[in-house]
Amino acid sequence: MTAFTDALLRFVREDLLKGRDVAIDPDTYLFADGVVDSLGILTLIAFVEQQCGRPIPDSEIVMEHFRSIRAIAHHFQRAS
Repeated sequence: MTAFTDALLRFVREDLLKGRDVAIDPDTYLFADGVVDSLGILTLIAFVEQQCGRPIPDSEIVMEHFRSIRAIAHHFQRAS
């Protein structure tokens, strides 16, 4: 795993899940498995923007890019 993937996992576990005992890994479906909700996605997008050092255009905010930690890291790590 990359440092970006590790940071994403840590953020989701510590900030979005806030102590809930939910096992996640880089391939866990964030929405389908109920890890992230409609409010959580906004926080997650802000975190990704901060980590990438750039705003994410609306055209990049699609399920394909936010399906899992691995999908986020794959798209935004190479795009930054």
